Amino acid sequence: MFANYAEIFRTRDTRLTVINNLTWVVVGTVATTVLALAIARFADGMKSEKVAKSLIFIPAAISLAGAGIIWRFVYAGPPFKVGLLNSVTGAVPGLPASMGGDGNQLWMLERGFGPVTPPATAPGFNTFLLIIVFIWASAGISTVILSAAIKGVPDSLIEAARVDGATNRQVFYKVTLPYIRATVVTVATLTTIAALKAYDIVAAMTGGNFGTSTLANDFYNTVFLQRREGLGSAMAVLIFVLVIPVIVINRRSQRRAEELMGA
Repeated sequence: MFANYAEIFRTRDTRLTVINNLTWVVVGTVATTVLALAIARFADGMKSEKVAKSLIFIPAAISLAGAGIIWRFVYAGPPFKVGLLNSVTGAVPGLPASMGGDGNQLWMLERGFGPVTPPATAPGFNTFLLIIVFIWASAGISTVILSAAIKGVPDSLIEAARVDGATNRQVFYKVTLPYIRATVVTVATLTTIAALKAYDIVAAMTGGNFGTSTLANDFYNTVFLQRREGLGSAMAVLIFVLVIPVIVINRRSQRRAEELMGA
């Protein structure tokens, strides 16, 4: 039984899969939460607030598989001539061909970018391109949640801070952010869990090839294509184990928020 767990970390491909997943969690969660928080802060109160938030929320209404298919056109390379990213990089004067300067870069196949080529044990540049799709699809709902939390901050706290001479930036970091801390942790928790079970985007864009596979993608291939139920079950258990500390952190944050509210 334990041989299946050992194989996950002993085999180079499956070990890279675990590292890819952790990269999704760290980069995807941090970027999504920070981006959503920034949008929620600066969109509140602006004249076109509803329109801006609606545009930001639209990607959340698209399935992750659909988002992957949409972004396949963005990252498309030869023989297709519809790649938006290649069109942009190809229009930059003096950009090296290895960075898309010739407009013919195969973004989903290339693990390197320019002069940088990561080792076989590290995530490639194409993995980060997939994470960008995840951030694009996840930021909308996170923005809505955080925006609602910001609007729920009592006006009395904000006014008291301003009376004491606090600037808008100080009000946000010293009053608003601590008050919505539990909500921020909840958003980060939901995003982390979504990143841990990332499958749709990978399956739609690369199929897990070219060093981009994740645990959920590997689980599907191992169980349903290779018929190795033991190893696949070990991957599923590993995902479950990785979720546990996230839930614990979230629960502690919620308990602390409840204590502060009670105080």
